[in-house]
Amino acid sequence: MLLGVKCIDTDHAASHLGKAIGLTTFIRSIPYNAQKRRVLIPTQLLVANKLSQESFIRVKEQEKIQEVVFQIASQAYSHYEKAKALVKSCKKDALPIFLSGAPSEIYLKRLQRKNFNPFDPSLSARYGLLPFHLYWRKLRKAYL
Repeated sequence: MLLGVKCIDTDHAASHLGKAIGLTTFIRSIPYNAQKRRVLIPTQLLVANKLSQESFIRVKEQEKIQEVVFQIASQAYSHYEKAKALVKSCKKDALPIFLSGAPSEIYLKRLQRKNFNPFDPSLSARYGLLPFHLYWRKLRKAYL
């Protein structure tokens, strides 16, 4: 039950949106964790891309790091798109909760423009237009 609305489609969409937000937050945490000498990337993904944890810590082998981040971001965006498709069948009372996915979508688009380099300094800087984007989406009732 979401915002007092009992609907399987709404729950399903919220589940996908939660996964997208979680994966996006994970990508955003990569530079911070690397600075603290922690690499939380799944070992299977590192092995598949022939990367070591040290590569993330020292920011070496940039192209391979970007490939790993691309794979994670692709999963995040896939979940976001699935949520977006499912929202069309949700009840209108529950739609405002989906506004919480906007920052993730904006970050993923900014990450794409930076060629999936999570270490780009502009991605860790505050995004001043976020409140405007949220307000505009709320006015248009285009939550996702």
